Amino acid sequence: LPIEVEAFPDGKIGQIIDEKHPDVILLGPQVKYRYGEIVEKYGDKGIPIQVIDQTDYGMMNGEKVLKSAIKLMNSCHWQRKSERINISLPSATASCCPCRC
Repeated sequence: LPIEVEAFPDGKIGQIIDEKHPDVILLGPQVKYRYGEIVEKYGDKGIPIQVIDQTDYGMMNGEKVLKSAIKLMNSCHWQRKSERINISLPSATASCCPCRC
């Protein structure tokens, strides 16, 4: 399964959405406080947004984080745009689906 993962500052979320059209956005735990603001501003874009579990992040459990991202995408009315999954990781686990599906 080809996957592209990119990390960037949380202040560039709008630019990344416009330019890269990610399939999912995972926020690092350090910017969890911005989750509500980000969902309110970008939730209507149809891109699932979730905060990475703090323990998984701290333990660098990339496999579990990836499985969580894939599960999030599968739980939404999400249509993959290509054969490659594009995951964006702003430096910030909410339980609800922000894409409002």
